[in-house]
Amino acid sequence: MKSENRTEMANNFVDLAVARSMLSKMQAEDLLQNSLDRETAPKILAMESGLLSPVQIDILEVMLDPTNVAPGFEVLDVVGHGGLGVVYRAKQTQLNRIVALKTIPISKMSGTGVVARFQQEAFAVGQLHHPNIVSAHDFGTHGERIYLAMELVEGEDLESRIFNSGPVNESVSWAITRQVAAGLAHAQELGIVHRDIKPANLLLTKPPAGYARSANVPLVKITDFGLAKLAVEQDVKTRLTVVGTALGTPYYMAPEQVSDNHVDHRADIYALGASVFHMLTGRPPYEGMTIGQIVVSKIKGDSTWLDELGPPCSPESKKLLQLMIAPAPEDRIQDYHTLIAAIDRLPIRTNEPQTSIRHSATPTPSETQAVTVDQIEIAVPDRKPRVSRGTWSLTFALILIIGCLYWFVTQSNRTRSLEPVPTLVTSGWQSPFFNGENLEGLKRKRKEWKRASDSEGASILQGSGSAIMPFPKPDTPEKTQITNYRILLGVDLLTADSVEVHFDRADESDNCQRTVLRVMHDRVDLGHKNRLEGELESIASTSFSNNIPIESSDQETHYQSLAIERHRERWFAFFNDELVGSTPIKNPNSPRDIQLLVNGGFANFADLSLFELVPPESL
Repeated sequence: MKSENRTEMANNFVDLAVARSMLSKMQAEDLLQNSLDRETAPKILAMESGLLSPVQIDILEVMLDPTNVAPGFEVLDVVGHGGLGVVYRAKQTQLNRIVALKTIPISKMSGTGVVARFQQEAFAVGQLHHPNIVSAHDFGTHGERIYLAMELVEGEDLESRIFNSGPVNESVSWAITRQVAAGLAHAQELGIVHRDIKPANLLLTKPPAGYARSANVPLVKITDFGLAKLAVEQDVKTRLTVVGTALGTPYYMAPEQVSDNHVDHRADIYALGASVFHMLTGRPPYEGMTIGQIVVSKIKGDSTWLDELGPPCSPESKKLLQLMIAPAPEDRIQDYHTLIAAIDRLPIRTNEPQTSIRHSATPTPSETQAVTVDQIEIAVPDRKPRVSRGTWSLTFALILIIGCLYWFVTQSNRTRSLEPVPTLVTSGWQSPFFNGENLEGLKRKRKEWKRASDSEGASILQGSGSAIMPFPKPDTPEKTQITNYRILLGVDLLTADSVEVHFDRADESDNCQRTVLRVMHDRVDLGHKNRLEGELESIASTSFSNNIPIESSDQETHYQSLAIERHRERWFAFFNDELVGSTPIKNPNSPRDIQLLVNGGFANFADLSLFELVPPESL
């Protein structure tokens, strides 16, 4: 390729990155100059230096060549991106139709035959033709990407609607549920199980002209059919590793998705019931619990979260939900026909027209037939209990988990009730505070701070006194605007009496109000100070009987994990993945940094990183 063409391509790539706020002008100029000096493409240098993520680079390459992503499609803009790929707004040129085009780099689909399995899944999804399911138009591979063209739904997902507007009233909740059940019934007829039903995968849009429906009930469309199953095959480490990622979202997934390879449509019925709970209460079941705690609760068959459904929820609604989320599949409502019949007979049902569901085994009850929730019968197969080898192994592991959780609860002392943690997840973007090489990022250092090596040979930060660590750089312009994030660091107290992490500071001075997470050898406190060296006013505290060693030897490493998360209007603090407490954000315009304070000796810090947090529906 001629040098003129390479230079033009490099300029176009960098210019587009600036136009899409992925790079600042100064970063772009430095990147171009470095590209010329090293005779290396800007995208390679940007990835090596962390200026751009692989997803951002993929987006830029697609937008620079919008007609070469999928045959017959032209990319117009980015709709969103997640762990597997990017969704674009695109035009199907021959039909002049606007679609959603999802692309997945083949490099992310590790494993023999994954592309063939994707094509099989996409073919199955293409057979779905129902008003409550997002239609698939085309699929295939082109270059280094897999693509799937789908119906573009204008609107918002149910999770966003709940987050923005609060709980959904009872009649509308069941009207939405009935539509989802109708769509899933169609999928069941074709032998397709969704595996990841949740509010974020239920899109709400305006019904088309002439589509009879109550004015306050949107048209619901189920999305992401087949992709959940594909994701399962990308992680085959252990069942517990997959929980919460590939098998489904932990809040909503059925117990058998944890302990059994065999999953049928009844898992979707369970997830739909959990989604109804989210609609009625404004929060998912098990909110505030760790993945391990959720797994244990599901295996034990715990559904006490339904007790939160009090008035104005009717007893009939609660009874129907109990039948949808029964821990054992054979104890649940067995098919969508029965579920829809039960919804239609609820005393709070809306006056919207009903859509008939074909079902050869059981006729649809007539309008005059009295069917109540108490009359629903669940056909229980006559068979002996089956316990697979994998289930025995998992049960043994869960017994250990339960024992550890019981021990921890009985040994810890919480001084006050904790706020539930909102549902935010990492976007995939993260950057380190400390690069392991120098202290250029530290500001206003007091006493001694240096680069050191711990007993495991890792490059870590060692310090005594105080130091300020600004948010990681270089930051792309779009990442300087993140409002929800996680600050993570490992702390080894060494000879120190305590380590404090200061955040939510009123200004950049030492004599200002701030929030503090302090770890000592036997206790962790969350509280507030009026100045750097001031007294801590504790608002939450956790004591431990298994004390952190008073002094670590050269042969030992005793890192404790501290995490501070900003979720919209609150801060949440964690110690070794356990919630210590939360407090409202007092200084929304606080400096974008943290201040470390080591008292009485030296401490080591490792794995200091910043993670962006986003609502799950944005992925």
